[in-house]
Amino acid sequence: MNTENMTKMDAEALEALCEKKVLQKLKAESPVEVSMALSGRLKISIGENSYNFIFPGVRLDWFSHKGDYDDFVRVTTEIDAVINENIELFALLFWSYKNKEKLK
Repeated sequence: MNTENMTKMDAEALEALCEKKVLQKLKAESPVEVSMALSGRLKISIGENSYNFIFPGVRLDWFSHKGDYDDFVRVTTEIDAVINENIELFALLFWSYKNKEKLK
């Protein structure tokens, strides 16, 4: 898939695939949602917790985490790993968020 011919349906399928990758990596029981935060950051929500990452570069920028510190470290480390393991997918997804008007 490339950015030249990406459709809205492609972007939605890509978003679902990225959500699935995060869900599989974390073995999360809560729903996972990947989106763009109002700040323009990559937002990953897992249940009632959310994490915003500066992208590209994959740096945690903001978070709302209900749980202990060890769980926070585990979750953010695994999110970082899944993004880096699938960097091309997340880059395409982030491009689609930033360029919605170019989607067919």
